[in-house]
Amino acid sequence: VPEDRPKGTEVGTLLAVDPDPSDTHTFKLQGGADKASFKLTGNKLLTNAVFDREAKDTRQLLIRVTDNGGAYADFPLTITITDVNDAPTDITLDNDTIAENQPVGTVIGTLAAIDPDTNDTHTFTLAAGTGDTDNASFTIEGKELKTAESFDHDTKDEYSIRVKVTDSGGLSFEKVFTINVTDLAENQPPTGILLDNNIVIENQPIGTTAGNFSVVDPDATDTHTFTLTTGTGDTNNASFTIEG
Repeated sequence: VPEDRPKGTEVGTLLAVDPDPSDTHTFKLQGGADKASFKLTGNKLLTNAVFDREAKDTRQLLIRVTDNGGAYADFPLTITITDVNDAPTDITLDNDTIAENQPVGTVIGTLAAIDPDTNDTHTFTLAAGTGDTDNASFTIEGKELKTAESFDHDTKDEYSIRVKVTDSGGLSFEKVFTINVTDLAENQPPTGILLDNNIVIENQPIGTTAGNFSVVDPDATDTHTFTLTTGTGDTNNASFTIEG
């Protein structure tokens, strides 16, 4: 009998082999380890459970056949559970974190399917649906999830993708993953300095505030110090000081 069939599925018809060809017979589920999983209606053997081949691929019964003269015999019977393709039940990703600024095509992690059919094969694709917001930022090659762009943690640190796994029989399962982008371990340099005022009135006393500096930095939570430095454009450094 195939797995996953509902209770009451007919397995087969019992027939007695009897030296008395004119005898009639009755059948009874006499025992066996799996007696409770079956029932008899006349000489029809029916299921009384839903079977999972992956859990157990045979069931054992003991059938008693009694003829119209009251003579009986008990016979063991093995019922084989045949395989039916089961859909995958889950998808795993062995890593969901990537450092920022990695090149396009960087491998983030490896996908795997959870499937009751342990010997099944699977293909993985990015799927449309709830949670597919950032699918375009990634690709899947075989079982590997890869980047399709270079990420900046300070711009966006979480990406949502929807992945579909399809087994060899065409059954599928979909799952949403969150991919985290981490800040680089090393500090990134500031990319700009801003001064809110670059005009000072003549004849002001030494120590007059000309303006306030601020910084442009990819590390948004960083702190900063400002100093006058030597190099191109330092002609008048000596005429100024920086405090804070």
